[in-house]
Amino acid sequence: MFVELDKRKIHVSTGSACSSNKLQPSQVLIALGVCEKEAHGSIRIGLSKWTTLEEIDKTIFHICEIVDTIIK
Repeated sequence: MFVELDKRKIHVSTGSACSSNKLQPSQVLIALGVCEKEAHGSIRIGLSKWTTLEEIDKTIFHICEIVDTIIK
């Protein structure tokens, strides 16, 4: 997912912001009960006051497109 989004110029991160340079799963996701394997497969999408609705719609579209490709 991460690589496919990057190819489409949609930049996301893996893990939590405070441990982005580590290969450990997000402790927040682990605390919420997400298993370690799924936590390692998570992505983090950052938004700001400058993020437009068009950018959000584009990101959602591409995530759905990539997921559809993966599950087929």
